[in-house]
Amino acid sequence: MMISLINDYSLFGLTDDEMIQMLSIKLGKEISKTLSYRLKREAIKKRGQSEGWLDQTTQFQFMERYRKRIEELELVQKNLLKTY
Repeated sequence: MMISLINDYSLFGLTDDEMIQMLSIKLGKEISKTLSYRLKREAIKKRGQSEGWLDQTTQFQFMERYRKRIEELELVQKNLLKTY
């Protein structure tokens, strides 16, 4: 939950001190800078993994789309040659 909150706060451009303050309010107790930095580092690591997954998925979908278009063109070309 805290990593998700850190990602949200980063998205909105909060500074580290603002993040610590918001996390402390959410949890109802003071968060240390050390814990905050450790959680932020973990959030960045997970964000990198998510970006890698997104890149792979996007590349696959891009290739799949164009593979289908090529197959369609081959079918059209085949039908045109038959008609000709």
